Amino acid sequence: MFFNKLKLKNRIVPTNTGTELKAANNAVLDVIGTVDLEVSLSGLTIPVTFFVIGNLSQNCIVGTPFLEETKATINFKDKLLTLYENLLTVPLITNTETENVIRTVKKVRIPPFSEVLLPGKMRNQNTSKITTGITEILPSAAHKGILVASVLQDSRNDVMMCRALNPTRHCVYRSRSQPYTE
Repeated sequence: MFFNKLKLKNRIVPTNTGTELKAANNAVLDVIGTVDLEVSLSGLTIPVTFFVIGNLSQNCIVGTPFLEETKATINFKDKLLTLYENLLTVPLITNTETENVIRTVKKVRIPPFSEVLLPGKMRNQNTSKITTGITEILPSAAHKGILVASVLQDSRNDVMMCRALNPTRHCVYRSRSQPYTE
């Protein structure tokens, strides 16, 4: 179960026997209980009560109550999720969307409380398809403590420079070819 992998001190509170949740295919889900956690999205911490489900195919599914409470807007065209009436905007990214991801060109060490220029490349640079866009931090990099400046980038450049910040008390390491922005 994903919750156990988190190794948190929060306890699962058993739910009432009348609590029944159903999957999209109308199958009854194995509700183990609820847990109160804090979710951090781009520096904003949001308290959320999660249902803990046994044998769920995904690590976490955000439900309608969360989306309603945060006044969420999902923009599928631009692949953006905005919360609290545009106070926070985060990109919607799937594991398969790697075409526009910028990766490190060498192993990088970012000291605590430091700002660096990070050279990067797009993995499959197709010269027939020019991509110009503004860099945004990938959620996986944000969880590692990196912040990236929003900079206009052009895929015709062999190496793209991104300004990165490590606001933590610890060194952050990124290995070669590791994605950090899109």
